[in-house]
Amino acid sequence: MDTASTATITILPTRPRRKARGLEDERWFAAALLFPTAVLLGLFIAYPFVEGIWLSLTNARVGVPGEFVGLRNF
Repeated sequence: MDTASTATITILPTRPRRKARGLEDERWFAAALLFPTAVLLGLFIAYPFVEGIWLSLTNARVGVPGEFVGLRNF
């Protein structure tokens, strides 16, 4: 009979890489996921809102820069 030899495999514990350790911390991981969302919200919602308020306080027309008139438009 043939006998099969078995090899023993030893798995050494490894330390996580620096990037992986940072993502294991839930606070940093949450911040990494929320940052792009906050940028997009600011770009597509907050900026047009603030720009609309500013335009309502000026006498701007299409193609003509306006002057600040305050609450006279209301």
